Amino acid sequence: MSRNGAAQVDTENAQLQSSLTGEAIIRPWVRQPNHPGERADLIFSSGALQWVDDHADVFPRLISKLAPEGVLAVQMPAYDALPNRVMREMAASERWRTWFPDRRANEWRSHALEFYSAALSRCAKWLDLWATDYLHIMPDIDGIVEWYKGTGCVRIWTASMMQANVTNFWTNTARG
Repeated sequence: MSRNGAAQVDTENAQLQSSLTGEAIIRPWVRQPNHPGERADLIFSSGALQWVDDHADVFPRLISKLAPEGVLAVQMPAYDALPNRVMREMAASERWRTWFPDRRANEWRSHALEFYSAALSRCAKWLDLWATDYLHIMPDIDGIVEWYKGTGCVRIWTASMMQANVTNFWTNTARG
């Protein structure tokens, strides 16, 4: 397979993975009408809802699918994590405009806790929101960059770049 063919397959795989974990599965289910007797005791999501747009609509809809004492439990990556901020800044720069023409990175759709509090306080009887920082000891900045390359968000960001530009992107990320 040619280098361009392999890159195209990688791009299509990243897009397929994103669609399978996000919009293609979750959004249609959330939009289905609620039927009596079909309410859930627990809706649990770990690492999926950050791929779905419009949390102001989606999260209240999820609450509406719960039984009266049901629980919505969601884990998502933090929107304001340092690597995400650095990559957003890079996407907004002139240098990377070819790959980010609207100067925005296609990134996780998570928000600050205050957003979820406002979106859910009208429809939830009780809210327990918190953020957790997981600390990973890395040998150096290159170790951090290598670890972060494995995240789904990053694979989607770099999928449209040729390999030389991906390498350059990571070099610039490490230098911040």
